[in-house]
Amino acid sequence: WFKHKGGKVFQSSTYNALGDPENAIDGSITVDYMRGHCSHTELEVQPWWTVDLTAKFQVSRVSITNRGDCCAERLNGAQILIGNSPEKGGITNPRCATIRSLGQGKTAVFDCGEMQGQYVTVTIPGVRMLTLCEVQVFGTKVISSVRNVAINGQASQSSSYNSLSSPAHAIDGSTASNYLLAQCTHTSKESNPWWMVDLRARFRVLSIVVTNRGDCCEERIRGAEIRIGDSKDRGGTANPRCAIITSLGLGETGKYECDEMSGQYVTITIPQRNSYLSLCEVQVYGQRIIPPVRNVAYDGKAYESSSFNSLSVPEHAIDGSTAANYLRGHCTHTKLEVNPWWMVDLRARFRVLSVVVTNRGDCCEERLDGAVILIGDSKDRGGITNPRCATITSLRMGETHKFECNEMPGQYVTITIPDRSNYLSVCEVQVFGERIIPPVPNVALKGKAFQSSLYHKLGLAEHAIDGSTAVDYYRQSCTHTELEMNPWWMVDLEAEFSVASVSISNREDCCADRLNGAQILIGNSVENGGLKNPRCAVITAIGAGETENFDCKGMKGRYVTVTIPSVQYLTLCEVQVFGVRVDSSGE
Repeated sequence: WFKHKGGKVFQSSTYNALGDPENAIDGSITVDYMRGHCSHTELEVQPWWTVDLTAKFQVSRVSITNRGDCCAERLNGAQILIGNSPEKGGITNPRCATIRSLGQGKTAVFDCGEMQGQYVTVTIPGVRMLTLCEVQVFGTKVISSVRNVAINGQASQSSSYNSLSSPAHAIDGSTASNYLLAQCTHTSKESNPWWMVDLRARFRVLSIVVTNRGDCCEERIRGAEIRIGDSKDRGGTANPRCAIITSLGLGETGKYECDEMSGQYVTITIPQRNSYLSLCEVQVYGQRIIPPVRNVAYDGKAYESSSFNSLSVPEHAIDGSTAANYLRGHCTHTKLEVNPWWMVDLRARFRVLSVVVTNRGDCCEERLDGAVILIGDSKDRGGITNPRCATITSLRMGETHKFECNEMPGQYVTITIPDRSNYLSVCEVQVFGERIIPPVPNVALKGKAFQSSLYHKLGLAEHAIDGSTAVDYYRQSCTHTELEMNPWWMVDLEAEFSVASVSISNREDCCADRLNGAQILIGNSVENGGLKNPRCAVITAIGAGETENFDCKGMKGRYVTVTIPSVQYLTLCEVQVFGVRVDSSGE
């Protein structure tokens, strides 16, 4: 087991000398801030405290001790996050738990279900101070085996010189290097020849080992590039570069460090010249990236067919609490109606492994009898036409039950009671799944963003291409221009792309109607933020916190712009551009 000691600790700011971040890992659960026993940030937007465990751990639980001399309520709503990103204090990492409330001087333990990560962060959304008197992290160090993962891959190449030159020769586990004995690959002489291995899953690649031909022609490999990424388009030759092979002697094996670059495809190519490409062995050493399986409903947006009264808001079923008393504001509740439904929009497509449902605990357990769980991509009528995952035959009062869904794909998870008039009440719905990565990548992530003006530093243009579909402007997750005529936001993709579609995530905390009538433009003109480029689509309306996808039918351009042709503010929480690079050579 591991318990806090040995980590490196940081926080977003320090209130004064008494509030050093190290106070929260000093091994003492003394709870008086004025005696120098607690951490303390300034009053700021989303304050955070993080501990770097200096290695990746499988975290079973986190213990938090609250301040005892005052201000216990300041920790209400704080979140515990665990992951491998140190960016912004780790606030983009997956969530373990939410601290709904913690009494003055009290300690609570939060189960993290063996989440893995190097960084454990405590943060509070909104404008708050953050004080922690002790944080204890319990877990075991992750020991990862590093092996040659290319052996289980599938190889291909741009061409084959003859029957001796199968691309599979470079992943047969042998460093024998005589091409004439069918031990190596060999392309025809061509422009930009390439060889690629599909690793069949995403890996963090630590190093690549390449063996050159040994019977002749050592110079042919000079200047070859090793590329790693998730695109197999044109043999992966547009993926990011790990290294350049300056030279290798006859039959020589060279090792190239790739610093944990991630991807499914490893390519070796000779750019910008006519050449043969011959390889006798390519070894890829890395660790498989296991997508975290977590409760993805927590970050979704909930709806229901009707609300019985003010206690019955649909968000109660995705608030992270399995408390089951409707009268205390813990559950949803529709009116008495035919086919009542509750739905969560996961904001992206997921393979849903399971759905966990908590029934009402204060009365009326039988009302969920016969309810069905549906998963799919239609939100029409609350998703009640989507395919069925399971039927809830019965749940006892306050009971929580898990339903297996066998990786059903979809963006919407619905619970409905079909074919009868009934109330529908659920106290918590947890959806466990893995996000489906579109086959066409989101190329905006590697672009540069600009906008016509800046309302406040919270609304930077790059917030719309940070990979997060969080939709609260005050949490620094959205852009924001000033009030002006024809406000615009633009991403420079830094090359021309054929754009299949564009997804827009709207602000949730207010003002969703401001995007009504916005236009998406795509083209190669940068003038006035790309306002002269052709139009892909008009955004008639996007609901608060919702994400909508717009089909652009392969329109080509380097610049993607969102603009509103009127006097308005423009706020975008995420812009995803799905497309493939246009080959500038014309081949």
